[in-house]
Amino acid sequence: MYWLRSVSLAFLLSIFTCLVAFAQGTAPRIEVQVHVSYGNDRPVSQQLQIDLLNAQGTPVGQTFSDSTGQAVFYISGGGIFRARASGADIEDVVSDAVSIAPQDRLAYIWVRVRPKAGATSANASNAGAAVTTANELRIPADAKKSFMKGMEALYRHDYQQAVEQFEKAITTYPQYDSAYDNLAVTYMQLGQTGKARAAFERAVQLNDKNADADRNYARLLITNQDYARAEELLNKALVIEPQDPTSLTLISIAQLRTGDVEGALENALKVHQVPHQGLAIAHYVAGRAYEQKQQYQKATAEYETYLRESPDGPEVQQVRNALARVTANASAAPQPSTTPQ
Repeated sequence: MYWLRSVSLAFLLSIFTCLVAFAQGTAPRIEVQVHVSYGNDRPVSQQLQIDLLNAQGTPVGQTFSDSTGQAVFYISGGGIFRARASGADIEDVVSDAVSIAPQDRLAYIWVRVRPKAGATSANASNAGAAVTTANELRIPADAKKSFMKGMEALYRHDYQQAVEQFEKAITTYPQYDSAYDNLAVTYMQLGQTGKARAAFERAVQLNDKNADADRNYARLLITNQDYARAEELLNKALVIEPQDPTSLTLISIAQLRTGDVEGALENALKVHQVPHQGLAIAHYVAGRAYEQKQQYQKATAEYETYLRESPDGPEVQQVRNALARVTANASAAPQPSTTPQ
């Protein structure tokens, strides 16, 4: 199955950042090529989410593989890196460690994956795949070529070139929802949120089964405090991909911000039940929900889990403050009487 998906936006709220951005510096950038294949060395044509992990296992970049099973990252400086591949139809897998020297200009990481048992028989997966595949079959070759050039430019952080190529793809094929989605992602990188919102809106109108567009648009809406619309889109995404940890995390954040503590807790706990590397924020959301319910012991457990999973995470100071707060509140809370009745 060839399914063009979008690049995920590496932003949430100021205290709900899920990804660690690349360090920006004056050192020359190193191109890291990730190649994904099955055990028989056949490239994986299905687009997969690829995370670049540092020596501590923390994601330092996220993108999607192309139709040849390749994904590209650019880093500054060397270190020990691994690549993690995940997708609806494969078992999540992390590559062997690769040492990259600061003087390197090109590095390769190979990831071997295997199909997930029974993945293609899932009704939700079949429904989403059928619609997306039908859309793909209608895309003219010229439009798809421009789209892939736009993706390559986006990987290189050449945002102006990416905009030009995505717009060219849309001109060739005005119903190209993935092109609108990635055009919006690019506008967000350029800080042009008005244009991004318009492009996202068009993407979700063109294809109501594009879960990536729903998620990406929801991120923007959350930053704009439009939680009701964000929740609507995330509910759509979860119909298509019921166990997607990013959608579950985002909707829990939106629900917590609107005061739906029970809904936020329910969805944050669902994240705990699936692989959620890079999404330790779900434990913070669950902790906040338990704290509001005055269930301090459970809140403490969630905050401590966050610190174990993401000791250098972007919310670490907020979590430490929250842990101190619930400890104090628990100490001040009335204790149940032990006097015999």
